[in-house]
Amino acid sequence: MINYLSQNVVSKFTVGTAVSGLFITGVRVVITLIFGVEDKSSTPIIIYFVIALAFNVMDMFLNIYFCNSKIYKNTIEPFTLQQDM
Repeated sequence: MINYLSQNVVSKFTVGTAVSGLFITGVRVVITLIFGVEDKSSTPIIIYFVIALAFNVMDMFLNIYFCNSKIYKNTIEPFTLQQDM
């Protein structure tokens, strides 16, 4: 899809991906600082998993929102396989 979008949209997507990566790395650092490196419990793993799951669910909803947008319908949808049939 990225080949059919404008530079402005691709730039926003790239910045959003970078910020998300930095945020989740920061969350991992905070969890490690709170629980320590030698923690034998599964609590840090569960916390990280829940946060990552929440981000993935949010990403799915944002993708659905994007696929229903005018940008998608005008720019990308004409090139999908559904239009070729």
